[in-house]
Amino acid sequence: MKKQLITAAVAVMALAPIAAHAVPSGYTLNWSDEFNGAVNSQPNSAVWGFDLGAGGWGNNELETYVNSVANCHVISDAAATDGKALQIEMQTDTSGRYYSARINTGGKKTVGYGYIEYRAQMPNAGAGYWPACWMLGNNIGSVGWPACGEIDIMEEVNGQNNNHGSLHGPNYNPTAIVNGSSFTSAYHTYGALWQANSIAFYVDGNVYETDTAAGAPGGGWVWNNNPNFFLINLAMGGNFPGGPNSSTHIPGDLKVDYLRYYVPGGGTTGTTTGSTSGGTVPTGVHTLTPQCATGSRLDLTGGSTANGNKLQIWAAAGNVNQQWNISVVSGSTYKIQSNAGAVCLDSGGTTTAGGAATVWACQSGNTNQQWTGTAATGGFTFKAGNSGLCLDVAGAGTANGTAVTTYTCNGTNAQTWSVN
Repeated sequence: MKKQLITAAVAVMALAPIAAHAVPSGYTLNWSDEFNGAVNSQPNSAVWGFDLGAGGWGNNELETYVNSVANCHVISDAAATDGKALQIEMQTDTSGRYYSARINTGGKKTVGYGYIEYRAQMPNAGAGYWPACWMLGNNIGSVGWPACGEIDIMEEVNGQNNNHGSLHGPNYNPTAIVNGSSFTSAYHTYGALWQANSIAFYVDGNVYETDTAAGAPGGGWVWNNNPNFFLINLAMGGNFPGGPNSSTHIPGDLKVDYLRYYVPGGGTTGTTTGSTSGGTVPTGVHTLTPQCATGSRLDLTGGSTANGNKLQIWAAAGNVNQQWNISVVSGSTYKIQSNAGAVCLDSGGTTTAGGAATVWACQSGNTNQQWTGTAATGGFTFKAGNSGLCLDVAGAGTANGTAVTTYTCNGTNAQTWSVN
């Protein structure tokens, strides 16, 4: 979505309508937003924020993005899987100015490798419309675009029933177009299977394009170990679709039934709020939220990846210091690696309650870095393999900088962590 006119490799194919689909084999639901709140409510503010303003958004777009129920709200829709969907609606005022919404999960919800799926219905309102369901690298604030990387999962212009699946990185902009006769009149699923060194695009469970690191120029592949956040928006005009004309109808709307994120193995643990509890600990890149301080996250103190650096809690910041890549060692035992570097959550080797939780260079087979995850009300407890002590917020504190320790397991909210 965040693109200027770019010369890209483009593949085009037609797709017959398909009534049913399946996610890739071996993938199970990890998190979702079903957009099933009260009718006329806005999307969950714990997960979504609003981009605001005009100025063209780098593409000479015409709309002004606002935070308004009129432009972004839950609707009742019998065609949605649960009878409700999110609607982003384009409107004008008496001066002919366009108003719409653009929402994102930046600083609130990021994901890594997995299968991402939007179920959506594109606008059927003529020229100028530019809906998109997409993703950006969470490091955009530090490296900018396109170095952060962009994944366009559902993108269409001018009501043409053509979906564009695209990547945008440094000097790398592959795009594939798939045609479906009912994209603007019915819901379809639009997905991306994101793995190390490859991203495959899907419509209704069918792969229509696969892009790989091997096909990118030097420095062009920026999607390995780079958490992304979600965006949904409806633009008007701009470099890609061109301007509205006599065929343009107002209002026009983009409907999104759900957004779902799947990971290999595991079980269904996601909720519409972006937090998890019960079942299997979600794998992939997540934040860890102590239930004694739900506005805080497990945090790499000072951003240091030095061996022995002690951990703390800190107000949610959406940065790499608070992102942890969870993977299965075996059964319900997990490795929890910092997304800031090759260091893992480590008990510090202590078997004494109250010892500091640290990070240390990841070491296969080291029980200091093996954590048993157990479902608890509101999240999970994590028990160190070397000591049987649980990951704990010292004194159930809530202040920035409160130490994270290992302590005798007691089932309190200081030891319960939601995986977001």
